[in-house]
Amino acid sequence: HWGWVQLGVSGVIGVLQFFHWYCGLPWWEAIIAATLFVRVGILPLTIVQLRNSARLANIGPEMEVLRAKMSAGKSGDAAARGEALAAYEQLSLLYKKHGCTPWKSFLPAVASGLIFIAFFLAIQDLAADPSSGFTSGGAGSVVDLSARDASYVLVLLSAVTMFAALELGAESLGQAQQPHMRNIMRFACVAMPFFTYKLPTAVMIYWTASNIVSIAQAALLRSAAFRSAFNIPAVTAAPTVRTTATITSLVGRLLAQKAEAPPTSKLFRQPPLARPRRT
Repeated sequence: HWGWVQLGVSGVIGVLQFFHWYCGLPWWEAIIAATLFVRVGILPLTIVQLRNSARLANIGPEMEVLRAKMSAGKSGDAAARGEALAAYEQLSLLYKKHGCTPWKSFLPAVASGLIFIAFFLAIQDLAADPSSGFTSGGAGSVVDLSARDASYVLVLLSAVTMFAALELGAESLGQAQQPHMRNIMRFACVAMPFFTYKLPTAVMIYWTASNIVSIAQAALLRSAAFRSAFNIPAVTAAPTVRTTATITSLVGRLLAQKAEAPPTSKLFRQPPLARPRRT
């Protein structure tokens, strides 16, 4: 792996080995314990992301109007460009007023994604190492964690729990996610078993455990007491009809201003006045 990737993978392997060697847990339990340990550790980042996402969703209609002004100013006249500059300043003040910014939602999501990749690669490396003990680290009818799940139970369970985490998570945020993105994620959940059935059973255990933690997290977000304790606002219904009408009116007004502006094309440019000849 690359340098920074190997650093993350080594860290995850260290956490897994701690629960297996020092806590005496079998490998399948160590994977679940390590997943719970890391997810709880990054819970503050998750709370920051959810709080920021809820605030952005609540000011979504105002953001759409200001962004429409900014977009219209790129190809408009001087008056439109002035409105776009004013809209940019208003958008910055809007973010500051509500204590939110798109970056606060982006950075925690990136951190969670990197941790997911590190876990996936670490478990893959341990499964490929015969000396790791993964071949006898399971339980019941699934003993070899380095082999694929021949019963497909964990493969299907990981997809079902991923779908449940997606639906409950979006509902807890008041359906703040875009509909087309949710449909793409739903399709990914349905198609997931067809691409993951050959992966080691240990990876399926990790994905299922991580999805169950996400479901529990979504259930907590339904609690008014939890949201109040961590200052996560409720997402109000966005007035989409009013917002659409406002944007349409704005774009129409800008186009009308552009149509009324004097033409600048060479085809309509007046010829220069003839200079008087010197006698």
